[in-house]
Formats: sequence, structure tokens, C-alpha cells
Amino acid sequence: VTSFRSIGPNGTQNHLANVPHVATDGRAATGPLSDGVHVIVLESNNSFSQLPAEKFMSYVEEEGILPIASHRRSTNRQTQPGTELYSRRGKTLVQIGAHTGETDHLLEPVGATLEITPLQSPFGLATGSPFSVRVDYYGQPLKGATIHVTQLNQLDTTFTLKTGDLGVATAPSLQSGQWMFHTVWSEPASGLLKEADYLTVFSSLSFEIR
Repeated sequence: VTSFRSIGPNGTQNHLANVPHVATDGRAATGPLSDGVHVIVLESNNSFSQLPAEKFMSYVEEEGILPIASHRRSTNRQTQPGTELYSRRGKTLVQIGAHTGETDHLLEPVGATLEITPLQSPFGLATGSPFSVRVDYYGQPLKGATIHVTQLNQLDTTFTLKTGDLGVATAPSLQSGQWMFHTVWSEPASGLLKEADYLTVFSSLSFEIR
């Protein structure tokens, strides 16, 4: 973990000191959070992965990572093992205390490499309403990204969305519950690290609709 912070009514708080230097049970807690709505942000460094060709291509297709699929086809690498450096960017939206309506900071990007940003607050959202997000890659709207949407408290509720020209995608209806939107994007990493074919980023946005 390279960054663990929250953005709330009182600005940004750094919680990185609460992350164990050596992994134990994989848990870390923020410090005390004030009443209001907060964006909790976690970012990781790169890890290395290598998968056999068939398994790698299945993963690429399942996640909808268009740059890898296109590059593998154009360079005739479909039968070669896939290697990548991958990292994670996660955002969780939380509400402490009563809903105040002050949610502008939820709708602003935090500057992550790959980021999913809500276009409206989920707090106070009527159940069954549409919900829109925008995906940015290096600060620019990302077209053609696959977003996987999962209701975490009911895992058989899952579907996918695709971002349009402005990087925007809309879920037509979200019921009450805990939701996660996640997407993956990548680019060829030739010369970055000799063992890695691609530099891949996983990004997620999670929140609860009550």
C-alpha cells in the first residue's frame, strides 16, 4: 500500500501510518472520521504476474481489457504466456452520521492513475434510480472501458457497463445494498521491465445505498 487517505468535510487525512508494514490479516483502519461524507482512497505499488497463454487470454476477455487483447492479436502473442505489472486503486464512499447534502468532494477525481468517479452522490439516492460514473485514465476520459458492477451483499446480482466517448457509463437501476464498480485498463510495458509485457491498473468504487 503506497497511499491510504480520506477526503472529507475537513479536508484530506493521511492514514498510511495505520497500514501494517508486514501483511497480517490484510486489514487497516482509518483514524477517527468526522460526521459527513468521506472518500477513502487506497493505492498499491506494482506486483508481478505471469499466467499461461490460455488462462491469461481468458482473464483479459473476462475483464474486457481492450488494449491487451488488441496488442496480443497485432503481435501474434495469443499462444505466449502473459506477464504484467499490476497495481490497485480503490475508492470507498462512506457517510458518518446524518446525511447533510454536502457531497461536492465525492464528485471530484482524486488524481488516481485509473479512477472511477460518481457523477451523483449515492447518499440520498432513491432505490431503483439510475447511477452514472466516469472513468479517467491519467486524467483523461476513457472510452471503451468495461465496468463490472456487483452487489456485494447479493453476489448473484452482477452486470457490466461500457464507457462511451466521454468515459461515462450509467447503471439503469440500483437497488438498496452495497455496490462495487470495478474496471481494469492496461498498456504495453515494453522496456519498462524486461519480464513484463503490460502495465495494468485495477480500479474500484464502492458505496452503500440505504
